[in-house]
Amino acid sequence: MKNTLKELKPFIILWLTQSLSALGSAMTGFALVIWVYQGSGSAFTTALLTICSYAPYILLSIFAGAVSDRWNKKVIMLVCDSFAALCTVMVFVLLKTDSLRVWHLYILNALNGLMNTIQQPASDVAVTLLTPEKYYQKTSGMRSFSNSMVTILTPVFASAVVAFSGLEAVIAVDLAGQPCDLDAIRKVTDEHHLILIEDAAHALGAVYKGKCVGAVADMTTFSFHPVKPVTTGEGGMVVTNDEKLWQKIKLFRSHGITRDDNPAGGWYYEQIELGYNYRITDIQCALGCSQMKKLDSFLAKRKELAAYYDQAFADCENIIQPYQLEDTQS
Repeated sequence: MKNTLKELKPFIILWLTQSLSALGSAMTGFALVIWVYQGSGSAFTTALLTICSYAPYILLSIFAGAVSDRWNKKVIMLVCDSFAALCTVMVFVLLKTDSLRVWHLYILNALNGLMNTIQQPASDVAVTLLTPEKYYQKTSGMRSFSNSMVTILTPVFASAVVAFSGLEAVIAVDLAGQPCDLDAIRKVTDEHHLILIEDAAHALGAVYKGKCVGAVADMTTFSFHPVKPVTTGEGGMVVTNDEKLWQKIKLFRSHGITRDDNPAGGWYYEQIELGYNYRITDIQCALGCSQMKKLDSFLAKRKELAAYYDQAFADCENIIQPYQLEDTQS
């Protein structure tokens, strides 16, 4: 056993490094497929990623062996693996700077496919050079095993990476009208460069440390459902002081369509990204505006009813009554 490991040591080192490299590349590719489909909603756009990856195989595989024979196998493998790592870093940087576009991925996938096309023959030759002939069957089994593990682990690890490393926002919920401890949450989101979204569906008119709810978070959402303090029948509202978020919200609520003044008269529009029909009607808005004028009286009535329940259940040991946090009003 010890002699076998000694003879296979060069192959094992190559096998482990190539397996980890393949897993990393496969995870990146899988995660980007998820990202593209989430952003585009198009199966065709997503499928083009795979087409770009495999097109070099189809077009150049018959020449790859000849190219590999003319160059140093170690250099080929090192260059190809380094290029794959560089592509991953480039994608990460573009993603974090909000500059990543689908066409970037098409180009990078095609270049990676070209590198893999050249690297595969070099890798196969390197295995035969590093492995004694009597171990060919064992090493072939080990390579098949690692390929199968990469196939199984790729969606598991890639999905986990997308779920945890792709965190971009935190949603804080003002339950039953009670504002969250927004300062504590804001400290965490600022530290990790995350967007803070406050779900204030229950908290219209609430106050947190002297500020109206809606003035603290990056975005705050309100509900105008019939059971809320103000109603428009259905619908809601998002408020923000961030110009970029405001523009994004406007696109999202209206089919992703821009509307600009046309110097020639009228207006000009384009659908520039995926959006939805989330526009509230003018009639509902008129109802909401009229009800907003009565918000103070509505809230006063609710506080009166809450005080009545507090008094009614004051002596019930099995009931824990809601309480008001310091520096807040709800």
